[in-house]
Amino acid sequence: MSSGMSLLVPIITMALALVTKNAYFSLVVGVFFGSFIFCGLDIFRSSSFVFSVMEESLAGNNIKVIAFLVLLGSIVSLINKTGVSEIYADLIGKKVKTKRGVLLLTSFFSAIFFLDDYFNCLTTGNIVRPISENKRIFPGRIAHVIHSTAIPVCILVPISSWAAAISSTFTDSGATDGLSLFVKTIPYNFYALIALFSVLIVSIFDISFFTMKKEETKFLKNSDSFSENNLKRTSENIDNECLHNSEKNSVRSFILKLALPLVFLIISCIFCLLYTGGITKGSGFLDSIANCDSSTGLLMGAAFAFGFMFLLYVIILRIVKLGDFFNSISEGLKEMSGAIVVLALAWSLGTLTSKYLKIGDLFANILKSNMAVACWIPLLLFAIAAVLSVATGTSWGTFAILIPVSFPVLQAQGSQSILLSSLAAILSGAAFGDNVSPISDTTIMASTSSGCNPLIHSFTQMPYAVVNASVAAVCFLLAGFIQNVLLLLLVAISLVIFSWLFIKKFSNRKSA
Repeated sequence: MSSGMSLLVPIITMALALVTKNAYFSLVVGVFFGSFIFCGLDIFRSSSFVFSVMEESLAGNNIKVIAFLVLLGSIVSLINKTGVSEIYADLIGKKVKTKRGVLLLTSFFSAIFFLDDYFNCLTTGNIVRPISENKRIFPGRIAHVIHSTAIPVCILVPISSWAAAISSTFTDSGATDGLSLFVKTIPYNFYALIALFSVLIVSIFDISFFTMKKEETKFLKNSDSFSENNLKRTSENIDNECLHNSEKNSVRSFILKLALPLVFLIISCIFCLLYTGGITKGSGFLDSIANCDSSTGLLMGAAFAFGFMFLLYVIILRIVKLGDFFNSISEGLKEMSGAIVVLALAWSLGTLTSKYLKIGDLFANILKSNMAVACWIPLLLFAIAAVLSVATGTSWGTFAILIPVSFPVLQAQGSQSILLSSLAAILSGAAFGDNVSPISDTTIMASTSSGCNPLIHSFTQMPYAVVNASVAAVCFLLAGFIQNVLLLLLVAISLVIFSWLFIKKFSNRKSA
């Protein structure tokens, strides 16, 4: 079996997703087809093997992620039982009155939750969702802002789980100080920097085009069209007495019922992430972040928050009955069931393509055979990382494959600028793939927390990411010839502004 044939698996999966717009069908076909190829076209062996892959994919940390999703769904369900979501949407809605304001608020929340991408996507979506629904904003716009902020922020900030993974990969590949090298690559990480700048421009000028514009127009005609898990706010879930109270009582209700549990959840998750990294055993803050186990830390943090909400809602405030409190677990499972199924299938496909079909070997061989022409390496690495990340749905797996292969050769060629821009190109390509791949876990999490269908989010996100990636590709091409990073950043800013102004003008002319 050739690696070239293995590429058919992600290609067919994504083609089916585009045609059918059904994530479950596309992923199931992809997993079974990949198993069929790996087992030498033996249908009986592949039928057995596919379930072994699924079992392997759900083992270890991934099962903790599923448990975290269920707990987070349960926490959202409990908050909805209090009716405070309506109060929250009303209070914030008085301050944030426009669509632009909601989009910028979403980007702000996503930017401050930089420690971990899972935590970022899930928390930001659930915080902003009541406001966006109140303003009837297309969930795909919210998912786009979250996803386009969360991944770039996590890959740029030196004290995130991403930075920890990248730094350790640099060190394992031969770097003397992985964290220091990571910091030096930040100015060259063009895709991440461009994506952050672009999401602000797109939000401020409300630029909706191509698939986003098409789906947004449909949504405005029928606000429930693309929401898989809309919050059904029926009269029995709303505390009518609170809704008619004075603003002072509403603020008090908002703080006690919503703000306090969410703040506790955030603090609890951050502390537990640090705990898994050894901060209670004497490790420093940066070392604790570098060594943290994000899936375990997030699960522990959510469990503590769930226990805190039991004390607050059931014992202290007495606003939720004991039976209703524990029923929220099954409701949380129901709320997150779609995301869990898609995640399980996506993980299975990722395991199949990377571990068994070894798509990474194909790209590693392409890279090795083209390392002689140093000036083209940043662009080549960006392209390879982007394709590999989209195909496998894993950004971490992408840089884990490409950095060890490329680092020794890049270090030997002698140019510090080529080294930094090339390593940053791998990170940029991995981030791009994470932003657009239909089988990326963050694609599923960002869309689910926003109330958007994962495939709809992937398709509406893609044109924006492609624009950003195109500008980044120009910068990586120039990086092979221009050694001045400030000049490259100036080129990037200019191209981003020009691109979005042109797209806005073209989009407005077309709709006129």
